[in-house]
Amino acid sequence: MRYGATILLLGTLFLLAGCRGPVVMVNGRPVEALTPKEELELACIARSTLVRSKVLSADEKAVIREKDPEVRIVYSSDRTGDATISWQLPKRWVAVFIRGTFFTPSAQWMMKVRDNQPEWLDLRGQKQTPPAKK
Repeated sequence: MRYGATILLLGTLFLLAGCRGPVVMVNGRPVEALTPKEELELACIARSTLVRSKVLSADEKAVIREKDPEVRIVYSSDRTGDATISWQLPKRWVAVFIRGTFFTPSAQWMMKVRDNQPEWLDLRGQKQTPPAKK
């Protein structure tokens, strides 16, 4: 009986230890990060939000459905921080920004769409297009 309780306790501890997400270091202290599955889930939520948006064309929505996004997360504490989920489209860059504790109602979501080649105004007051990236 005593051995059974010990095995049950050890099994429970291993199970609980396995439920934690990966750990990253932030300012010298360990912070619980999102699992790859949770990062994928964030990207899926961002994708579905963009596909329902009225700002993007049907062609742009098709690219977002097919192409994998770039996901960048900067953690500030356990499962909390700033995430950028972005897609590079042929003519525009589209991103969803998430700030706060991920997967909670208090997290702030924002969408941004930017043209790839914005016009610049030079000192003479003439509009110029920056050179294309190589």
